[in-house]
Amino acid sequence: MRLPPDGIYAKAPLPHALWEDRWPNFTADEFACKHCGQYVHSAKFLDKIQALRYLTDKPFKINSGHRCKIHNAKVTGNPNSRSQHLNIAADIDLEGHDRHELANLADSLGFTGIGFGKNFLHVDMRPGPKVTWFYPDSKASWKK
Repeated sequence: MRLPPDGIYAKAPLPHALWEDRWPNFTADEFACKHCGQYVHSAKFLDKIQALRYLTDKPFKINSGHRCKIHNAKVTGNPNSRSQHLNIAADIDLEGHDRHELANLADSLGFTGIGFGKNFLHVDMRPGPKVTWFYPDSKASWKK
């Protein structure tokens, strides 16, 4: 059995030994659209998420991964949103984590999109230079 090539799939692939060996702390379902199950596979992205998990040495929950266009329009309120969740991205729940340490580690691993939410850290692999931002009403929660 082989890992799926990078691309968009109607549903997340079933777990198998190769997946579990390379990304033991995650399942494809965690990154699939919560609306329809559509899944975008990117080995490079998953390698970075797994490296982040190793470096934190603590489990973390993926609140949101890929979103299909319909689900993304519902979440963002904008049917023309250019959200990176349309590709592959992750919103990582901050519960049990030092938010600054997690953000610094994500930055050091080369994620090119890093968004600071009240209770989550967004990471993605957008093309081009690194972009960072604060979500509405989240800035105060990131003050040291």
